[in-house]
Amino acid sequence: MLAWGSNNIIKAQVRPVKPKNPHTQKAKSTRTTAKVIRKGGASTGKSKPNHNANTLNYQGKEVQLSIAKAKDLFTSGYLLQTFRLLNQYKNSPQMDAESYRYLGECYRNIGGGIETNYKSAEQYFLKSLVLQSNKEVHLSLGQIYELGGFNLQRDTQKAVYHFQQAVNQDVVFAKFELGRLYFQGLADSLRNTTKGIILLEEAGNQDLPEAQWMLGSVYAKGYNDIPRDMIKAKVWFKKYKDNKTIKQNTKL
Repeated sequence: MLAWGSNNIIKAQVRPVKPKNPHTQKAKSTRTTAKVIRKGGASTGKSKPNHNANTLNYQGKEVQLSIAKAKDLFTSGYLLQTFRLLNQYKNSPQMDAESYRYLGECYRNIGGGIETNYKSAEQYFLKSLVLQSNKEVHLSLGQIYELGGFNLQRDTQKAVYHFQQAVNQDVVFAKFELGRLYFQGLADSLRNTTKGIILLEEAGNQDLPEAQWMLGSVYAKGYNDIPRDMIKAKVWFKKYKDNKTIKQNTKL
């Protein structure tokens, strides 16, 4: 079977143009041959547009816009919509550290139409860390490792590690979480009330109400090797009360 271009060349030869004079014949024959060669796909100095490349480029831009939209939805509190978009593009090369972090947070969330799955949350948090270190991701990993459940085995050692990474970057809530772990000694090897009190007081002095309330309660009752101290208890309860009042007034 002849190629399309070859067939046209043969037709041009079988049905020659009959000009009025030899000069016209030569010119028209040249134009005919040139036209057939162009149809046959020979190079004319202009490359054909790559429609496949344009399509892929367009799709890449569409994915990028969808992921950007998902990020905006997450920061606005629309977790279900965020989850639907990011879960759709989770294997896309357009996904970055922030996108994986938000997808992990969606899986960590309880309620809101998303099936909670700490194992999936762990997977995407770790992907996020591979791309870029993030103190908030370390905090989230510490929390799911401490709690366990939802397809993830509890691991207090991993929890301590990730809380410590966040503490090293001055994450106040991580100081509270790690201080509480040391103080309460959820595992005997973790019990260290001295470290616990130091971290809790650091968090309390940075105006974290959870730490202030816990310190007030500890000093009001005494706990293991921490003696009862009502003066310190009143100080921390007052800080807690003042902190809550300021936040309530700020909201108003």
